[in-house]
Amino acid sequence: MYNLPQAGTLVNTLLCERLATHGSHELQHMSGLWTHETHPIWFTLVVDDFGIKYFGKEHADRLLAVLGEEYTVETDWTGSLYVGITLDWEYQQGHIDLSMPTYVQKQLTKYEHAKPKHPQHCPFCPNPIQ
Repeated sequence: MYNLPQAGTLVNTLLCERLATHGSHELQHMSGLWTHETHPIWFTLVVDDFGIKYFGKEHADRLLAVLGEEYTVETDWTGSLYVGITLDWEYQQGHIDLSMPTYVQKQLTKYEHAKPKHPQHCPFCPNPIQ
């Protein structure tokens, strides 16, 4: 129902009802963050992207099966892209790198930003990279 102002609310309400019948609910004070009553799983929903944190793949598979009953579901088990952000998981080092590799160039092209005639360097002297 494109262009219907209530479409997002209607779809979210329907999704809440469908997930509630399977034991999942949205946290009261954290819109978009969901959990399950008995399974160790948390997930976020942003428009049409689900990000799932799970302990035991069977719990994630169960959630995907529930979603698959009503929706077309595609999975990316690498978790390399979420809401347009590229995620580079470094499990051994205990961190994740977030990036948007082509974003700046696309915006420069979109807004027809001309390349400056003189280099524009940082206004302060940062510490050297070690």
